[in-house]
Amino acid sequence: DATPLGSTFSPALKGPAVGKNIEYTLSLPTEQLTPGQYYCSISIADVRTAGRRLFDSLSDVLPFEIHPQAVDARGWAKSWGVMRLPEMAVKPEGGSA
Repeated sequence: DATPLGSTFSPALKGPAVGKNIEYTLSLPTEQLTPGQYYCSISIADVRTAGRRLFDSLSDVLPFEIHPQAVDARGWAKSWGVMRLPEMAVKPEGGSA
């Protein structure tokens, strides 16, 4: 439904010299996403506390899909939220699991 799920930022990267190209590899952990279809929006910007300069931006790119795992065979209820959080650690009081 095009609702933003979240945002992330990379460390500052040095851009290419004038007239040169640089190829980057994007890696995004997806283990907390529920089954569904997703896409990314990517911007090249200079973000500082004093403001933001946007050099270039692409929307609705890098589409990907998360498929249900065997444990998700019943489906994902909307009431569970949009992210699958890591499994909780549960230990008996005063002991180890």
